[in-house]
Amino acid sequence: MNLKMFPGQYRLCEKELNRAAEAAFSEHGLEDSQVELIIVSQKKIRELNHKYRAINKATDVLSFVIEKKPLIGQVFICYTIANKQAILQGKETNEEILDLFIHGLVHLLGHDHKTEIEERKMQKIEKELIKRSRMAENLIFLGPPGSGKGTQIEKLTKYLEAQIISSGDIVRSLAEKSPAIREIMQKGELVDDKTIFEEIKSKISKIEPDVGLIFDGFPRNINQAKELNGILKDNKRSLNHVIYVRLDEDEVVKRLTIRRVCAKCGQPLFDLETCPKCGGEAMIRQDDNEKTIRTRMKVFIAQTKPLVTYYKKTNLLVEINGKQTIEDVARDIKGAINCG
Repeated sequence: MNLKMFPGQYRLCEKELNRAAEAAFSEHGLEDSQVELIIVSQKKIRELNHKYRAINKATDVLSFVIEKKPLIGQVFICYTIANKQAILQGKETNEEILDLFIHGLVHLLGHDHKTEIEERKMQKIEKELIKRSRMAENLIFLGPPGSGKGTQIEKLTKYLEAQIISSGDIVRSLAEKSPAIREIMQKGELVDDKTIFEEIKSKISKIEPDVGLIFDGFPRNINQAKELNGILKDNKRSLNHVIYVRLDEDEVVKRLTIRRVCAKCGQPLFDLETCPKCGGEAMIRQDDNEKTIRTRMKVFIAQTKPLVTYYKKTNLLVEINGKQTIEDVARDIKGAINCG
């Protein structure tokens, strides 16, 4: 799908418009389609309306199919009318333009509202496309143990509406129920993919589509990355960014051997004796010893670091220097994903 925009002097929310177009065309098997969005004046849209419909009045949106296979079309939106309608409805102008664009897309797909049944069908399609275009960000956080991923994710959720899916939290929860998994965790080894995937699939299926996902410590290798892509696709989602927080092994060992966490929920605690979330006491994790940490780093380098190359090829990867202060790392992450 290829969206070309001619916004004139107006600034549009390209991300939402692209999502709407992709959702509309992929749903109908028209991934190779092209659509041009053109913002015009009230005079121009009146002229277009008169030319194609013989009605000399200013409407808000017009759409035309230029070629059916592959589908190539144009959507014209009158900014002046969109702006007036947005004010009347208490909406942002960009929000109204998105709604009008979706209305134009549905017309391009061959739907109309000449009958009451067709009107209801159009409204249903438009409602779904609006919902999918406004989905929150879906992110992956990569980085070695102790790189501060959890801390940065907590900070990020203040700006993004997202559900955190942490492989560490999943494993710790499973370890409470299974001595075998607990032993694997204490050795610094990894739990098998099948077990992790079952938990992740279950979690995603229960999360509303307009709430984003932030994956902490998962995927850990390329096979998992490919499997995760399939799970996201099944849930009509896609990745927006992959954040890689870089940190060398010696710094990881230095940080983790003095790190304290909550005995109840695993939340990292810096100079606190009790957890502000659940009231649990601060403790040093049993697996936070140098031998286990270096084992975990070997696993990370061998299995997880190739993901950096994998995601670079998709243009989703954002590399962040994890040796900075917490505030500087947070600033770089928000800047990279245009948040805050």
